[in-house]
Amino acid sequence: SDRRPWDTNFRTDTIILATVNTKKGTVNLTSFPRDLYVRIPGWGMNRINTAYYRGGYELLADTLETNFGVRPDHYVLIDFSSFKRTVDGLGGLEVDVKQPLTDYRNGYGYVTISEGEVYMDADLVLWYVRSRKTSNDFQRGRRQQEVLQALMEKFLTMDVIRRAPEFYEIYKDSVTTDLTFSDLVPLMPMATLLTDSSRLNHYYIGPKEVYNWISPEGAMVLMPQPAEIQAVLEKSLNMQ
Repeated sequence: SDRRPWDTNFRTDTIILATVNTKKGTVNLTSFPRDLYVRIPGWGMNRINTAYYRGGYELLADTLETNFGVRPDHYVLIDFSSFKRTVDGLGGLEVDVKQPLTDYRNGYGYVTISEGEVYMDADLVLWYVRSRKTSNDFQRGRRQQEVLQALMEKFLTMDVIRRAPEFYEIYKDSVTTDLTFSDLVPLMPMATLLTDSSRLNHYYIGPKEVYNWISPEGAMVLMPQPAEIQAVLEKSLNMQ
């Protein structure tokens, strides 16, 4: 979420759908750009990142189901400060940067992140996943998935299965979720499989699945192309 400490209402700064297939031993991640212009049940057309602001997780789930035919079973929400505390608690991350990035960072001027394995502390990670002045929301989605993969790899090096109850106690106050520890236990064997990076698949609602449009209110938004988005979701939801 984009919630700051003084906020009571907030939007979803990032939306990533995770599909866990225990039979195939795979996890698929699908990024939805926050400016996607969709029908929000009861509220009309608007950016997808306003759904949570209007009605919490249930309305966001309704929105995904109404527009794309997929309804998440669970959710995990984290804000900027909790995200930074999590990364700090792990001692930073080694992120496999796929494309170099040069953008402005407050207090540092223009900063360049090179391609390859890059160590990042919490402040740098948050800047990296949110930066889009010199790029766009599609590239931002790719960087966010790079960081998610780095987080998973870090947890795996810390013996996440044996220490699962300990990790749950540490991080349960950092996130808002409807997942209980009992919900997570059956998924634990998946963690060992994810040491094989080929089992983690990345999907994106990108430039081929949307087109730029100006809403009646004069806002620049991304209009979905339903057939193209459906083709992506059929892959990410293991329907093919």
